[in-house]
Order: sequence, then C-alpha cells, then structure tokens
Amino acid sequence: GYPIAGLWASESNIYGRFGFGISGETVFAKIDVRDARFRAMPTVKGEVRFADVDTMEKVAPVVWDKTAEKNVGMMLRSKADWDWIYDRRRIPGFGKRKAFCVVYRKGNEPLGYAAYRIEHRMNAMHSFNTVRVIELIASTTSAEAALWRFLLDIDLAGEVVHHHPKKSVLLWMLADPRKLSFEPYDSLWVRILDPIKALTARKYAASGEIVMRLVDNFLSSGGGTYLLRADDEGAAICEKTTRLPDVTVPISSLGSIYMGAHYLADLQRAGRVDENRPGAVAKIDTMFPISGVHSFLPEF
Repeated sequence: GYPIAGLWASESNIYGRFGFGISGETVFAKIDVRDARFRAMPTVKGEVRFADVDTMEKVAPVVWDKTAEKNVGMMLRSKADWDWIYDRRRIPGFGKRKAFCVVYRKGNEPLGYAAYRIEHRMNAMHSFNTVRVIELIASTTSAEAALWRFLLDIDLAGEVVHHHPKKSVLLWMLADPRKLSFEPYDSLWVRILDPIKALTARKYAASGEIVMRLVDNFLSSGGGTYLLRADDEGAAICEKTTRLPDVTVPISSLGSIYMGAHYLADLQRAGRVDENRPGAVAKIDTMFPISGVHSFLPEF
C-alpha cells in the first residue's frame, strides 16, 4: 500500500482526527507595486517572452521537473495532470478572464514561466488593476527574479497577488519588504499510513537513532514503537522495537514534520508531543531538517 497520503483540507477541523497533520503552509501574498524596487537584482542573462498554450505545453513540464528536483515537497505532475491543466485552458470562458503566459529562457533553455490574469479596477479615475499570478515556477534565482520583475512592472497595475510558498526569496529581493504582505494558511496535509516505508523513503540531515512511540487512534497498523536509525549518508532503516520510547508522537504530528516544514519542538510546546528522554526532540529536529518546502499545488 501507499506509505503516505496527502490532501488539501476542505475543512481544517476535520482531518486531524483521521491522523492528518499540517505538513506545509502557504500564504496569500499581496505586493504593492508602487516603488516595488529590488534591493539588488541578480544577474539576468536570459529574457522573458510571451508564450502561447502550445508553447507552454512543451515548456512548462520541463521547467516544473527541473524545479521539483531542487524543492522538497514539490510534487511531480504526470502527463494526465498536464493534459487536464491545458484542457481547462481550452474551454472558452473558463477561469473568468484570459490568462497570459510568459517564459524565461537563457539561450534556448527554458528556466522559468509564469501564468497570470489581469483584473481591471479603477480608483479615483485611475487604473488600479490587480495582476493575479496563477503560477510562477522558476528553476534558478535569475529566472525567478526576472519573472517577478516582469510582473511587478506591468503597466496600470496597482498590486500583484499570488498564492505563495511561505518561504520565499521575494521578501528578501524587495528593497522595502513592507511592500509585501502575507496572509498565511495551511496547504498540504500529510497522513503517515506505513511508518516503516515512510521513514525509510526519505533522507535525513544528521546521523543518529531515535525510538518513537507512534499513537494512531484511527488505524491500528500505524501505531506502535519504532526504532529509526540514520547513517552519515542520510539513509535510514526503521523497524518495530520493544525498547522504551524516547518520544511519544501522535501520527498527525509525525505527518506535520515529515516534509520538513515544521519543528517537532514547536509541536512539543503546543502539547502535541511527549518527550520521554531529555534531548530527544532536539535530536529529531536535527535529523528532520527544516527545508524550503514547496508544498503547495498551484494549478492553472
């Protein structure tokens, strides 16, 4: 069977009881484009050009796969996923307004793309349009900077809005970080179905061993006491054990740290983890590194 399950929760108060934990967060980002200068523009040797749907069908999967290789928690898209995305774009009137697409290339190599819509608004007889970014994917810092610069410089726009990863370089690119405002919310929820398969499938940042008692009130197969041992290469073995546990962890809390988006110490302070041996929680946090997890699933 599957080692983990993941979903976006339609109602956030439901899925915890089934063992799902918040494994990633995203934000609704709003950028005031007035004087939204960059502190330092990375060297950009490529260019941004408009692209039609036929071009995007070829380019977007390539850029997505390149970017996914570098981002923990960014899911691969199958051909069926891409077919569904572009079939939607061919439906007349779908999505309220026409979407525009641009591609960043360095030479002939596509390294990033963005899709966006423009929502027309007036403010005191002046255009104050909203540029709604549907998706921005970049495999390099230069590509990301160039695409954001393009979007922030669109004529007659007052703001750019985007469902954005919680950890973003955009905040650090802007000369005035207050031009960017965030409204955070949960994105990907993860449920560990098979602890042994799930814990051996991922890499670890530090070697060591830990004994975890997992509490699963929904699936009897998920509970039990497990020994997790990681080596210097980041590979691990996991097996059931009769040893006394170093920590007692609800299965939902394990789901929350699995993708590298949260510290177990934060869950401990919230009363969602019991530390049975001093230092065990800190040890787990060194083994499960916090990453720039890209656990949101933009679709356009």
